[in-house]
Amino acid sequence: MGLSITGIHALELFTLPVGYTKRWVSDFLNDPAPPRARELRQAFETPHLAWSESRPAVREQGMRLTKSHGLKTYAGPWGTRLAHPVEALVVAAPYLSQWRLTACLDALMSGALQISEFTPQPAMTNEEITAAVSRLPARNPAVIAVKRALSNAADRVCSPMETLVRRMVATQGFSEPSLNHPVMIEGELAYPDLSWPELRVGLEYNGEIHLLDRRTYGTEMNRIRTFQDHGWDLNILVLDDLEDPALRWKWMQWLAEKLNRGSQRAS
Repeated sequence: MGLSITGIHALELFTLPVGYTKRWVSDFLNDPAPPRARELRQAFETPHLAWSESRPAVREQGMRLTKSHGLKTYAGPWGTRLAHPVEALVVAAPYLSQWRLTACLDALMSGALQISEFTPQPAMTNEEITAAVSRLPARNPAVIAVKRALSNAADRVCSPMETLVRRMVATQGFSEPSLNHPVMIEGELAYPDLSWPELRVGLEYNGEIHLLDRRTYGTEMNRIRTFQDHGWDLNILVLDDLEDPALRWKWMQWLAEKLNRGSQRAS
């Protein structure tokens, strides 16, 4: 019959970072709300299948059916097929913010596709994603939304929050940071989340794992001290630093001063 799982559920099975977006994120990034944002919960609850070849003679009650555009499919769990992640992302685009779309593309470009019980697939390049998008209807608003997100996407990104911090920094006109740039310190490589290596300035985002796991927290604090001992200025951000306007202004002022001072020294 040629049915494959697509949309939100395919992206979840690929372990891409789909999810909700708080209002302040889209407001700060000046991103338009996705047209079906209010239906995101329903999208998570409704199976969405793509059909190829001839349209299947099945009732659509309790599910959604979409015609596939013939991109490669992947073996999924329980004997299923998964739509190509780019095609699935276009199907999901009406429900997802630009930040979420960009974070999904960052993940595609930064690491293997992790499908449960299957060998991880290699990361996709920007060129491969662009080629896949080019096979989809160019005037479709969802395709246009994914193309816009792709213009903001990057590789070497480890989390959707790194994507968010990077986009926040870009929105304020800061120079483009390096992402997880390898830094050799005491014979070992370390990777600051966002950095300006020539100035030894960086931003680190610490999520819940750093708070809830004592060993992770200790390792992270030791890592930060090592950077500081070698002349780096690192600012450690948590969710409140992004959400609270006063705290947000404070670390952005810090970043402006560090980059400006570093540029003056370099010149």
